[in-house]
Amino acid sequence: EIERLIEQKTCDLNAVMVENQSSVKTLNTKLLIQTLEKSKDAKKRWHEGLLLWKRRRHHHSLGLVRDRVAGNEFRQPEVLLEILERVREQQGHACKSRTALAEALFGTAPENLTAAVVQDCDERNEALDKRSQETVDVLTTELKECADDLDKQCETMIKELCEELVHHDARLEWGEHESVEALVEAEIKPGLRDCHEHVHSMTRAIATAWADEEERQEDSMKSLLRFYKSLAEQQSQLKKNVEKLPGEHECEVEDMEKEHQDACEQREEELISIKDDMQQEAHLDQLDLHRERAFEQLGVIEQGYRDHTDALIAQHQGYPGTVAKFMEDACEGFCRLLGLTTEAAVAAAAAAAAAADGGAPAATPETIDVDLANLQEWPRGADTGCRILERMPLPKLKEEVLKKEARQTGTEDSAGVQEAEPPPPPPAAKTAAKAAAKANAKGAKEAVAPPEPPPEAEEEKTPEEPQFMDCPTAAEAIRFRAPWLQEPSWLEQRLGSTREAVFQHLASCRKYLDAGVDIE
Repeated sequence: EIERLIEQKTCDLNAVMVENQSSVKTLNTKLLIQTLEKSKDAKKRWHEGLLLWKRRRHHHSLGLVRDRVAGNEFRQPEVLLEILERVREQQGHACKSRTALAEALFGTAPENLTAAVVQDCDERNEALDKRSQETVDVLTTELKECADDLDKQCETMIKELCEELVHHDARLEWGEHESVEALVEAEIKPGLRDCHEHVHSMTRAIATAWADEEERQEDSMKSLLRFYKSLAEQQSQLKKNVEKLPGEHECEVEDMEKEHQDACEQREEELISIKDDMQQEAHLDQLDLHRERAFEQLGVIEQGYRDHTDALIAQHQGYPGTVAKFMEDACEGFCRLLGLTTEAAVAAAAAAAAAADGGAPAATPETIDVDLANLQEWPRGADTGCRILERMPLPKLKEEVLKKEARQTGTEDSAGVQEAEPPPPPPAAKTAAKAAAKANAKGAKEAVAPPEPPPEAEEEKTPEEPQFMDCPTAAEAIRFRAPWLQEPSWLEQRLGSTREAVFQHLASCRKYLDAGVDIE
């Protein structure tokens, strides 16, 4: 009985244990499934967070690079701006130095203008050109090196960006691109290429504009020095002749006085000899002959004094004409340089040209006067005693002075400045010659009209330089022009003042020559 009770209790206990074990297994299975589900959810969330982090890091890296490209780091870096500031300073310094040199030339009084003064200015100009060219070369090299350094910085930035994007491995953000390099090529490099073109175009434009402006200023200064060298040569010749002309006149008068004095002494000795003969003569017939000889000798002496007086009067009366001819030649020498001419030179050139034109007679005064009406009189030259005509207005004279010298293969002057070529003959002379030839050639064959000059070739249009208005310093460096060459009135006013100063000096020379010799 006890065994049955134990067995029954044991069976119930086993059933409970089996049921408990089954419940434990079921609960364990449910817990395991729940844990796996939560683990899967956590892994999914972690993967999504990782992808989101990669995406944000990807866009952050690209955004930083885009901001750098869109900013001034690769378009207007501080180093480039600092070089541009030095370029502007050098442009202003060179321009001020050349302006001061030009002012020194224009400020030199004509009577103080010598070849040594022009030579000194030429040497200063050559030293200035050398220093300026060295500075241009240095700063141009720095601009090129700055542009090259920017290219290297761009390459370094692209390399670092590619490494970051590969490390992030956000392939979903690559889109249609198969690699990081393709993505960077499509999204970053176009902006960098724009920066590259912008910087290199800017440096090229600045270097070209600066070199052209430097060449323009150098050529203008050389032309101005050539002009003043020619003026100095004319002034030197004028000073030499002004000092020599009164002396020559006085020397001629002194020679005439000495010759007359010698002749008088010789005639008086002859008269004394006749007197001695008269005192020693004892016969009346011979005494009468000696007396007649004495009166004849007195007549010779009288005629000698008269001839000497006439010669002195002729010499003194001819001096004003000599001065007038000298002043005419001196004025014409300066007129050729200053865009002027004299009435006598135009008339002489017209007459000579008309006489040489097919053997035609010389131009009549009426024809010359009519043609001279095309040239206006320049009243400030009246004090020289010559009628001065304006052959070139000041704007045309400025162009003539600044005209570029033709390249020559021969040896140049040691000073580096060559004498300016004389300007062509006045147009009025040609016109007068043609009018005279036509007026005196009636009935002859009609002259063949000269062929019309070929039309001037159209100037090649140069592409406009980029202005780079986003960088004011670069725009100023490109557009910089020397005020003394850019402003038309600057040179014109000073050339006009030079004209007036030269002819005031010529007028003072005329007064000196007129008053320097006593012709009474």
